[in-house]
Amino acid sequence: MNLEKDLNDKKLNDKKLNNNQKKQFENYTFEQASKKLDEVISKLEEGNLGLEDSLDLYEQGALLIGVCNKKLEKATGVITVIKDNIESSFKSNSNNEKME
Repeated sequence: MNLEKDLNDKKLNDKKLNNNQKKQFENYTFEQASKKLDEVISKLEEGNLGLEDSLDLYEQGALLIGVCNKKLEKATGVITVIKDNIESSFKSNSNNEKME
């Protein structure tokens, strides 16, 4: 019974930690998140960590990948809007020239 309670308490603490990390990571620029992800990967590849530390880093890496993907999706959206505006501008200029 105590073991189950301890595990549940650990899960709650881990979730709080993850939410704090997630908030911190979401404030990173793409470059900061990418650099931090590289650091996490390097530490994991060294193989000198225990299971718990490895799992924590793995989870950090997953959060950082999510942040990077979100930032890339946003950038892609901005590029699409700019591209569409330019194409629309060229089409209306082309139509105006035909009318003249």
